[in-house]
Amino acid sequence: MKLFGWILLSAFICIGLAFTGEIAIFLICAIILGILIRCLTLLLDIKTRLAQITKAPDPVRDAYDNYLTEKLKKVEKDV
Repeated sequence: MKLFGWILLSAFICIGLAFTGEIAIFLICAIILGILIRCLTLLLDIKTRLAQITKAPDPVRDAYDNYLTEKLKKVEKDV
């Protein structure tokens, strides 16, 4: 249903931009523009959802993990 709304919105934009008189070209442009706008909104939605899922790396945790691995390597060398 949202796609149909975007197609209608793009149809009004096409009317405002260029009134050619041929209805077929107008409808094709409106449909293509509506689909492109809907794809853009879906991509932005995916981007925001992925940003919530992924977390920024924690430098303190990384430093602690590196410290532990170096310490274990040192202990293994001594044994």
